Amino acid sequence: SNGFLHVSDIHPMYFPGGDDKTELIGKKTPRRERPPIQACLRKGQEIVVQVLKEGINTKGPTLTSYISIPGRYLVMLPDMDRVGVSRKVEDDDLRREMRKVLDTLALPEGFGFILRTAGEGRGKMELKRDLAYLMRLWKDIERRRKGGDRPRLLYAESDLLMRALRDFWTADINEIVIDSEPALRRAARFMKIVSPRSSTKLLHYNRTMPLFHAFGIEEQILRTHAREVPLPSGGSLVIDETEAMIAIDVNSGKSRSHGDAETTAYRTNIEAVDEICRQIRLRDVGGLVLCDLIDMMSRSHRREIENLFKERLKRDRAASKTLPISQFGIVEMTRQRQKQSLRNTHYAKCPECSGRGLLKRPDSVSDDTIRDLAALLEREKVAKVELVVSPRVAGELLSNRRQTLGKLEFTLRKHVDVRVSEDIPGDRVVFYAYDAAGADIDTQRLPTPKPPQDLPEWALPSAPGDEDWAVDTAQEETAADAAMYAGR
Repeated sequence: SNGFLHVSDIHPMYFPGGDDKTELIGKKTPRRERPPIQACLRKGQEIVVQVLKEGINTKGPTLTSYISIPGRYLVMLPDMDRVGVSRKVEDDDLRREMRKVLDTLALPEGFGFILRTAGEGRGKMELKRDLAYLMRLWKDIERRRKGGDRPRLLYAESDLLMRALRDFWTADINEIVIDSEPALRRAARFMKIVSPRSSTKLLHYNRTMPLFHAFGIEEQILRTHAREVPLPSGGSLVIDETEAMIAIDVNSGKSRSHGDAETTAYRTNIEAVDEICRQIRLRDVGGLVLCDLIDMMSRSHRREIENLFKERLKRDRAASKTLPISQFGIVEMTRQRQKQSLRNTHYAKCPECSGRGLLKRPDSVSDDTIRDLAALLEREKVAKVELVVSPRVAGELLSNRRQTLGKLEFTLRKHVDVRVSEDIPGDRVVFYAYDAAGADIDTQRLPTPKPPQDLPEWALPSAPGDEDWAVDTAQEETAADAAMYAGR
């Protein structure tokens, strides 16, 4: 699709006569000093751009010619100058210390670097290792740029596994549980390169019960799609997403354990702040967010809640800004919109109500169905499962998910039937379970599974090379599937 490139996102190297020009980090050329976009670019000209923000609804993606490539601790900015520290680090003394660490590195010319918050307190060797990784990545991008058809993709950010390890892993994490051997190999290679002395254990989840069901994560995922989210003391959040804004209402509900209304409001609002900041990150919402808190009369309580909002939002990678609580008890905040929200990713407008309601997409319903089916087939009493689904979900299951269904039947030696019904809603699936004798099983009475306690620690068989972590995941998974069927 067509992208949008604003004149303020055009690097000075594209200005007339600016072929070798660099720009200082944090000192972007002001709008008034920039030539018109017609003087910078011409029709048919080749230009390297990066997607800043995914396209949303009818809007195309937002582009920039200021390239930035994140590593574990550093962000590399080609054709920029000097070094900087993440804006999220607000303490001046700490910023100076982090800048000194950057100055000790032999940084290449023609590149700017920003030290991320994850780089705080890291040793010189760890930063040098991250720098070497980024430079290898840039050489690969340059090699692709010089050959091939145009337009073309030069670099795509790592997949979910690599992004999670890069952005969320810390030395405080003791164990990482993964249910795929190809993914374990890639994770081990990444850890070997990024932090070879790490004490974090990689555990191989080798059970047939889906990983998210076994560890209670599936229930948390369902909450990210729910309109109402419960709070620990009995209150709740009601979250409504519209085109213009996100509205979050805080209700005290059954939370009446404290002696007076002020204390109840204060305690409930503290719980609400934690859950609000968590939910906007999980749902990946952007734009204007309005939070209707429970009214508090105490100024000190209001200030504490405001400060708590700012503290919790520091954990968020997306930029955000909050305003003080208004006289009506409303907290206004903005959050950087980087891509489509979770709701728009998983749900489509309902054709029956022209978008006033929501209907889960067939591929998302199929993914949920596969996980629920695997959990049900894992039960010892269950010998056969019959699914009743809408025609669109049936099409998804019997085409794109046919191989997964076959693998479940083959692995567990159980039978699955898919029955189509025109009467069932598009986002609903009905499960019927039967034992070996063909008798019905009441799925509601089956016990809740408990997380396993004896998972084996997984280790990479041999030491990888520096480049070994970059593997063809599709090829590895295909080979793993072939090995499994051959073994049977």
